Amino acid sequence: MSAHDRNAARYRRDETLNTWSLRWVLDGNMLLCARCCVGQFARDADQPFQHGAGCVINTEFAKHPWVELRDLLADLAPLPA
Repeated sequence: MSAHDRNAARYRRDETLNTWSLRWVLDGNMLLCARCCVGQFARDADQPFQHGAGCVINTEFAKHPWVELRDLLADLAPLPA
């Protein structure tokens, strides 16, 4: 992979994380919906997120924010030895 490709991948990850952070707030071991302020503990990551009534981001794409965060961070480079 060229330096250009690595940089492009990093920029994509950064942009995606920025977009993710517009919808979610990480507070210790809890994620909160930035719109309805309902939270979910990390231990419940396998359960669908239960947004508050009328939450505008209560969509199929906002059901597993912990898994989404895990996937976004999966390609972080390892620390140099």
